[in-house]
Amino acid sequence: MCSSDLCPGNFEQLQAEAKLQGVNTVKVWMCAGGCYAPYYIALNPSVTEGTYQNLTSIAFYTEYQDNPTLAAEVKQIGGINNLDSNSLASYVEALLFQDAVTKAVASGGTLTRQSLFKVLRTQETAFSADGIVGPTNVSTHSLSPCFAIARVVNGKWQRVYPAKPLSFDCNPANLVQIKVNM
Repeated sequence: MCSSDLCPGNFEQLQAEAKLQGVNTVKVWMCAGGCYAPYYIALNPSVTEGTYQNLTSIAFYTEYQDNPTLAAEVKQIGGINNLDSNSLASYVEALLFQDAVTKAVASGGTLTRQSLFKVLRTQETAFSADGIVGPTNVSTHSLSPCFAIARVVNGKWQRVYPAKPLSFDCNPANLVQIKVNM
């Protein structure tokens, strides 16, 4: 089960129902995750047009060719339409593993579980998957303050913030701590 802001189909249904009911007070439709994919737009272009998506990666549908690591991955998987936010997240995690393994054996050491976790705990302080995501301090389990925003414009995902391709807003003030009473 997923919430409406995490599953593209559910989010589109929420938007469609709001339109059907004549709701016109929503100023911004912002999908929190998973909508950044061509199949989301295709679900119902009359309601998906104008939707925003918060991204923790570069706006890869329009910028993948400008990032050599991502361009190579897109070629390997047979084209940009075979990539979505979930598959990109898996690729970024694979790059983190590769980076940690490389560091663990860099000075002639043996790769062990212990050596791998030591690197992850101490040396992955600004991991960016070669610029695919904003710098992240994996070693301290910290969230990255870096994000970008895309929007469906004329039936295609386009970067809208920050305007510069391959960039992120990484202001530390982007992260706030909230207290939840569960």
